[in-house]
Amino acid sequence: MAATGAIGIRHLARADSRVLGLFGSGQQAEAQVRAIAAAQPLDLIKVYSPNPTHRNDFVARLADEVGVEMRAVDDPESVVSDSDIVVTAPISSGA
Repeated sequence: MAATGAIGIRHLARADSRVLGLFGSGQQAEAQVRAIAAAQPLDLIKVYSPNPTHRNDFVARLADEVGVEMRAVDDPESVVSDSDIVVTAPISSGA
């Protein structure tokens, strides 16, 4: 699923899109970040999830790996404000 989304972003986002807003900090969000960062040049990834510890740990764990500045943000509005691309990766029951 993450690879499909990254391919879509690469072909449908504006060529100058450099800021990703991400809702979620679980496994699906991690897969999305890795795939999108590999497919689309990014300058910044803003991450929001309701649990501050989860979002801060997520950013600390992935920022160096993907080589993109990542910032945990405190509210949903900050994710979409000034973002070129917005992705949701909520927890899923797998149903």
